[in-house]
Amino acid sequence: MILKVDTIDGKYVICMDKEKKMYALEKKEIKAPAELKKGWYVEIDDENGELSFSEHKPKSK
Repeated sequence: MILKVDTIDGKYVICMDKEKKMYALEKKEIKAPAELKKGWYVEIDDENGELSFSEHKPKSK
């Protein structure tokens, strides 16, 4: 699953998927990098649940 960071609000990172469904992820829980900003992408590996962060949209699998 690929989410786009919409807002960073206090301790939460608010993201949106391609269907415009919103998700609130706790920064501390997802170990968000300090440089994370609005417009970045969060990719969640469907197999193992690992998260990766990128300024550029990851390629769809």
